[in-house]
Amino acid sequence: MKSLLLLMALGGASYVAHAQTDAQHKGDTTTQAPYENKVDNLYRQQEDMVEIKPEDIPQELKTTLKQSRYQGWEQGSLTRSSDGKVYELHMNKGKKMKVYRFDGQGKLVND
Repeated sequence: MKSLLLLMALGGASYVAHAQTDAQHKGDTTTQAPYENKVDNLYRQQEDMVEIKPEDIPQELKTTLKQSRYQGWEQGSLTRSSDGKVYELHMNKGKKMKVYRFDGQGKLVND
């Protein structure tokens, strides 16, 4: 009889601990999406990105794009936020699409 009561008590404690852990995880959204996805979504929600022509690229960004790392950027797509604070370069790197973000002075924001 004592063994049965002990087993019931342990089983109940285990259930309560499991239920508390589940409740904590349901409210925790920090691990649901990788950081980069959150950054991408943030920019897309806050900024209207418009494609820009090569002649509209600031000189500082043109200088940055001359680096070998961005070789072939002309075949990519360059967009700018409506306020001119963020520039995005979308270009193919092998089979992957790579996105580079720059500030208005041509400095890399997020890699």
